Amino acid sequence: MPAKALHEKIEHVVVLMLENRSFDHLFGDFPNANGLVEGNGDYKANVWNSKGPTKSQPGAKFFPERVNVQDVPQMVFNPDHSFRGMTMEIFGQPLRSIKEGIPLPLGPGSVIQTTYPPAMSGFCWYSEGNDDPGDSKNYNLSFYQYLPPGERGRLRVLHTLAENFLLCDSWHCDVPSCTVPNRMFMHAATSCGHNSTDQNYREYPYYKAKTIYQQIDETGKDWAMYYFSNEGTGLPSDQTDASMNGYTAIRPQGNKNIQNFVTDAADGNLPFYTFLMCSFLDQFPTEGSLGNSMHSESDVRFGENYVAAVYNALRKSPLWGKTLLIVNFDESGGIYDHVKPPQVPRPDGYVNDGEPSFDFSMLGPRIPAILISPWLDKGIVFRDQLQNTSILRFVQNLLTSGLEPNFLSLTERDAQAPSFASVFWRDEPRTDCLPFLEDYGPLFNTIPFPAGVLSTEAVERYLDAPPSKLYLDVALEYANVLPGHTDSGHRISRQFLTRRALFSYSQERRDAALKFYCQTK
Repeated sequence: MPAKALHEKIEHVVVLMLENRSFDHLFGDFPNANGLVEGNGDYKANVWNSKGPTKSQPGAKFFPERVNVQDVPQMVFNPDHSFRGMTMEIFGQPLRSIKEGIPLPLGPGSVIQTTYPPAMSGFCWYSEGNDDPGDSKNYNLSFYQYLPPGERGRLRVLHTLAENFLLCDSWHCDVPSCTVPNRMFMHAATSCGHNSTDQNYREYPYYKAKTIYQQIDETGKDWAMYYFSNEGTGLPSDQTDASMNGYTAIRPQGNKNIQNFVTDAADGNLPFYTFLMCSFLDQFPTEGSLGNSMHSESDVRFGENYVAAVYNALRKSPLWGKTLLIVNFDESGGIYDHVKPPQVPRPDGYVNDGEPSFDFSMLGPRIPAILISPWLDKGIVFRDQLQNTSILRFVQNLLTSGLEPNFLSLTERDAQAPSFASVFWRDEPRTDCLPFLEDYGPLFNTIPFPAGVLSTEAVERYLDAPPSKLYLDVALEYANVLPGHTDSGHRISRQFLTRRALFSYSQERRDAALKFYCQTK
């Protein structure tokens, strides 16, 4: 019998993209991975930071510190993960620009200063809000301890999936910056020059960029994006990824309720390509949570439960045998990782002229990524360099498998991105895949989210409270790239004293963008 082609093994790809965790933060202690420690448990060389990274005698060295889920389920502050912040964390000094992958110093000259350690040296020196880097348990030098199954404090979902499927330990985000540009790259292999939170669609026309969804349509396949609608709760919907691009925003398959994902999986009705959005909402301290993005200030257990629910839905689905689930993150969140990002081909001609300027010739830090399928061997750590746009490369491999011409791309970034198609070397699928993935119990459940699970009084208290800085930043970051509103093209200066006011404004921006897309399609 001839070996099966790739498209005969994988007919459905599901991507669950979470938020703001570095590889070392979640897998720095994981066995056989390129993490922070040697096999004997000692720290690797140069995995420390200081408050004087450009000084040959930098002073006190701060080493990453192990934490566990039971004692430290969430960080106490949100590290700087803007483009300016991330480049200072990577290079240990302010920059004038990054051009053709080369950092140029802010002052005179063409060579940046030597730092100690030589790379990834600025996480203590430049870390807004981290006044005491010695308290690394709660800050951006922490990393989750690997604990055996069943042991208290274990990162029980992601570590279990990595033990049972394929963990990628050289997977990078596409931009050394924040959420929006990285999610743009996830869908279009470009951000059209956007690399921060305060720029607008008139300067960076991502809303018109061609996406992987158009390519899928052009080849006769189908796709869907599922989001948290929060219908019946009085809370806003999280249609973040779909709303940024005109093609996905106006199509019903770009706006499917996350509750339908479980039903569609059970009924065998998933499309060729599925993208699952997460919920960015603040957390209820005592009455459950809607926020499951794993953003740095979020409790990881909500995100882990979301991942477990998606896995379990697919594992029970009749489509399991021909499905690939990818769990990845949009960016590292300004949390420490010890591997310097590599240089890569520029996606297009866009250059961001901010401070520092950037021609998109360098990836961002490493992020966790797990490939989950019965066509993958158990417990593999895959070391080849990959990036989020490698998913686009792989999907394009599937779209053209067995066809001529057999190459598609959106930009030079995905055209040159390494694919992971080679990992599907098995001739037959496994029959020993984990039948059920245990989570942290119903207190941390977010999917499916039935209407009415929260009391009216709890919702009202929540809406009348001020928004957290984290959620305010995230909400305005997305609003800044939406067209069609009187605020489009301008810095948002108004104040939001309650979550209700912020949610109302967010919905107003989404409605204006949708109207704009419909008028200009």
